[in-house]
Amino acid sequence: MRIAVAGMGTVGGGLLNLLQQRDGVEVVAVCARERKKQRTCKIDGIAWYDDAAVMAREAEVDLVVELIGGEGGVALDCARAALSAGKNFVTANKALLARHGAELSCLAEAKGCAVGWEAAVAAAVPVVAAVRQSLLANSTQRITGIVNGTCNYILSRLETDGEDLATALRTAQTKGYAEADPRADTQGFDSAQKIALLAALAFATPPALDEVSVEGIEQISLDDVNFAKRRGYAIRLLAIAERIEDKISLRVHPTLVRLDSSLASVCGVRNAILYQGDFSGQVFLAGQGAGAAATASAVAGDILDIARGRKTPMFGMPHANLAPLPFFPLDDIVSPWYLHFRVQDKVGVVATIATILSECNISLSAILQDDTRARQQNPLRHVSLLLWTHRTATRAVARALCAIEETSLLQEQAVALRILEEDRRKDREEA
Repeated sequence: MRIAVAGMGTVGGGLLNLLQQRDGVEVVAVCARERKKQRTCKIDGIAWYDDAAVMAREAEVDLVVELIGGEGGVALDCARAALSAGKNFVTANKALLARHGAELSCLAEAKGCAVGWEAAVAAAVPVVAAVRQSLLANSTQRITGIVNGTCNYILSRLETDGEDLATALRTAQTKGYAEADPRADTQGFDSAQKIALLAALAFATPPALDEVSVEGIEQISLDDVNFAKRRGYAIRLLAIAERIEDKISLRVHPTLVRLDSSLASVCGVRNAILYQGDFSGQVFLAGQGAGAAATASAVAGDILDIARGRKTPMFGMPHANLAPLPFFPLDDIVSPWYLHFRVQDKVGVVATIATILSECNISLSAILQDDTRARQQNPLRHVSLLLWTHRTATRAVARALCAIEETSLLQEQAVALRILEEDRRKDREEA
């Protein structure tokens, strides 16, 4: 199989080094911004192109690999050119597929091309192959993922090293785990793109990026991590795709998970997927979710799979069978909650907040007041009031937070985090 590679950064270089050690595939064309840039791979004897779309269209190859990045622009031009020319296509670009996946799926099918995108979700963790092939007989109930290594690394630093959020972020940037502008990661948008793709595959529906509810980790403090740990929880940024009744819910948010759970064991830049199927039960996949080597491994796996003749539809089903599904309202999602209020330590504060919660039909399972920070550095004795609720609808929590903010009792913005329920089937049966 003759291959063209668009994008010769660290992943592209790693891919060339890997493929040059494998029989049956040959990279014959490459494209990047700078031809004379020093690289970790050899490109001598390989045809050079300055324009990715021209290369995809004109190079005599069987397959085009896109490692440029971005949801449009050159990456999209390259994808369209390759598929229009009847060439198979492999990408690690989650932004491209989350926004234009339906179009590219239709084009690939019309031209009889295969599209590989394992590396777009969790790098070396083979979740796409698992859902598209091994778990195909199941009706997917829920996919819960830690799919952003940057956020997971930052939260791990808070948990194990006691760093605050800003310090952990700087450490991640120093180590190359976070971009100079980390907002796509820390605000949850990267995770949203990935869960939109997994939901499309799991539920046989076009990617619906705009329907993903997104919250990032920027509100999380070291105090929250420590308070959660004292109650037996860790905090992870989770991406969730869930079937509820005849609808689906897509959301990204920081969540408390039990310390003895499989998801809490995922630390650093590792990624993990917890899949729940009707017959398979829970299936847990974890591994390297970022980095040049892990991403190159996943890209090469797609290339070799296509070279062996696989032509599975991009989202597991023929494009005509992908049906838009109704979405379950975020306001109606029910879960236990962790609520953290910074308030002045005076008579009546707790009673006022408890009354508001009661009026919003929020039942509490535990209340804790922590004055450690007050005693150490705050002469006004602002304390942390920590509340743990029973299962409560999102709309009720939102209504309560608005009412509490209007009282002027809060010294800092309130933190409200969901607590993961790992087996929702049991909860529904008991209800």
